[in-house]
Amino acid sequence: MSYINTSNLQNQLIHLNSKQAITRTPFTFNLEYNVTCPLSLNMLISLVNFTMANNLVNVTTDNNNLSFEIFNNITSIYTYKLITIPTGIHSVYTFKDYVNTQLLTEGITAVFDETNYKLSFACPFQTKIINTASYPTTCGDLIGVGRLDDNSFNYPVVFSFFPAITVYLPNTVNFTAPNYVSFKLSNIYLSNLNSQGDLSDTLTRIPVNCEYGQLIQYRPSFEEAYLVNKKSFSSFDIQLVDSNGYLINNDFEATIKISFIQIQPELNYNEGTIDYYFNNLQINDDNNNNNDDNDLGT
Repeated sequence: MSYINTSNLQNQLIHLNSKQAITRTPFTFNLEYNVTCPLSLNMLISLVNFTMANNLVNVTTDNNNLSFEIFNNITSIYTYKLITIPTGIHSVYTFKDYVNTQLLTEGITAVFDETNYKLSFACPFQTKIINTASYPTTCGDLIGVGRLDDNSFNYPVVFSFFPAITVYLPNTVNFTAPNYVSFKLSNIYLSNLNSQGDLSDTLTRIPVNCEYGQLIQYRPSFEEAYLVNKKSFSSFDIQLVDSNGYLINNDFEATIKISFIQIQPELNYNEGTIDYYFNNLQINDDNNNNNDDNDLGT
């Protein structure tokens, strides 16, 4: 479906500041006046400007747990260890050093291989990285835990005896911060799809195009606009979600544009063909054949 702007109504720009939202989960903005569309027209919505400080960290409360199961083959006793990493910006080295301070009693040492960028854990006893309700591991992406065919993490990560008792992580580490911020409108129906083919309320994905501590500034050269399946609304429910699927509660400013358009009738791509004119003129091939026979006097 294509759209043409045939209305004389002026576009409306709505400037939003998260500090003026009445709630923050989601960010709810109540407008003093309704945004209303004439019955003969439709509304398009687009995000034309977005600004937010880049204080996105790579270790949050959603991915800062690491758990071990340790079997002492001398005493035949199982012990369990849960490590909670402080939230913030971590490199693989600060992560490794903190884990090692927490594992002194167990004698386990985290090692980072700078050749293949993988972590391993040298252990005095048979050790596994586990993920259970009581002892969760949520940092699988950070440390390089493998995934199964259904895309779930492959736990437990079991030790190897060679060259010594060591837990080897199969994938390289990934301590990058989120690369995108999804701008979601939960109270306005959009027909976008996610990677699973489900309907998504994401208006646009904003690239994190600056270093930590700088300002994310999004002003697209081409505005992606979407039909609003409402004739009137007076509020926005906005959620910011990072590329890992976690909610962001940072302050932001945004400008949303509302355009008023008329939907063009669907085109008939058969127009101009013989079949098109036969169908519209309701010409019957059999009648034509009969007429031809009559003309021949048969």
